[in-house]
Amino acid sequence: DLTEVSAPQLLHADGGLDIGDEPDVQTLTMPLLQSADAYFYVSHNASLGQLSLPAFQGVDSYMYVEDNGQMTLFSLPVLQHVGSYVYVASNPVLGTLEMAKTSTMNVGTSVTVTDNAALHTISMPGLAIVDTDLQIDHNNALTDVTLASTTTLSVNNDLYVDNNSVTGPWTLSIPGLMNVTGSLYVNANTGLTSVTLA
Repeated sequence: DLTEVSAPQLLHADGGLDIGDEPDVQTLTMPLLQSADAYFYVSHNASLGQLSLPAFQGVDSYMYVEDNGQMTLFSLPVLQHVGSYVYVASNPVLGTLEMAKTSTMNVGTSVTVTDNAALHTISMPGLAIVDTDLQIDHNNALTDVTLASTTTLSVNNDLYVDNNSVTGPWTLSIPGLMNVTGSLYVNANTGLTSVTLA
């Protein structure tokens, strides 16, 4: 059975990155990978523990991370560019999602983070542009959501933070928020105690 995917010298994936439907893969090691041309797809991997790509800067199309049953960490600290959408959903034990910790990040269409039952931390300090919707919903273990703390953020349609039903207190901080061209929804978030928007 395939338990490890390792590409220690890989810098670029011309046709995209696709790790999917591999129930026994536990580790994914690509410390130098910087970009993918077509897409970024990591889904339906029942045993994958972490997804951390410390050098990854961008993908020309979409980023799709769903239904990885054992993934506790998703980290892309220097991410700068996603040509289409970011979709992170239904990863039941994902605790920490971090992107653009030391970079500025632009997303060509939408960012959706939804239905991650154990997700407690969303950290995207460098999120600068979301060209359609930004949506955070149905994540029921949140403690801290921090976006655009090191840059300004423009959302070029709607911003949704809704139906995150958390039993304990949690905070939402988007200090760099400068522009939402559509509607701003902060709705039905149980346990939300502090909101900082710009």
